[in-house]
Amino acid sequence: MRKVFKKLGVLALSAFLIVIMTGCGKSEGIVGQWNYYDETTKKARTDIYYTFNKDNTGSYTFYGDTKKFTYEDKGNKVKISYENTTVPNEFDYSIKDDMLTIKDSFGSDVKYQRK
Repeated sequence: MRKVFKKLGVLALSAFLIVIMTGCGKSEGIVGQWNYYDETTKKARTDIYYTFNKDNTGSYTFYGDTKKFTYEDKGNKVKISYENTTVPNEFDYSIKDDMLTIKDSFGSDVKYQRK
């Protein structure tokens, strides 16, 4: 009986360590700069990009015009509230490797590459 409890204890400790170690290697998620990925040229553009900061602030730059915002990351959705607007925008998103795919308000996938 004692050996069974000892094996269960070792198993539980192993499972706990795996969970902890997996969390330590977790990526930053949506945090960072994401440059618009042009599907035609297969290159990221430097004049259109999102920046998501760790403190839930960010900005969207489009040809030199920058709009600041706050955001809430919901795991597979991001809720963005731009300055001087009253209605936030909420987008579905996914991240695979260094590519962020946002479903825009028209239902199209728009890709951004991590800088």
